Amino acid sequence: MQNTNTFHHTSKSFSSRRMNGSANQNHHVPSEGFILAKWLESIGVKLKSSFSLDSPTIPEFADGSLLCNIVSILEHKDIQGVTQNPKKSASCLHNIRKALEMLRNKKNMPVELLWSEQEIHKGNSAVILKLLEQMKKA
Repeated sequence: MQNTNTFHHTSKSFSSRRMNGSANQNHHVPSEGFILAKWLESIGVKLKSSFSLDSPTIPEFADGSLLCNIVSILEHKDIQGVTQNPKKSASCLHNIRKALEMLRNKKNMPVELLWSEQEIHKGNSAVILKLLEQMKKA
């Protein structure tokens, strides 16, 4: 599969406050989404500047193309039969299933994530972040 999609990501810093004695100090703590976005960049996934893993929904995953691209990079294999720029839900779900099918060969992937096509298609960030975290560990 030759990926023609181009995704770019800009760095975002997230701060949290921590008490140190009687004085407040700002400490920048990167979010889980930020860390995963940096990991995606490090493996060669190009992300759009507007891309964020820190929102309640992540629409970039809805058509399955990005997920297929990530799995293809991690597995060093093309995924056959991926629909590029799908417009219909059935084609989007087909792409998501193709990616999850390859991940099912990984013994340490949680089963509940491997059958979460609908949630990924909806852009459910909780499911997508868990899936990416497991892919990173695999």
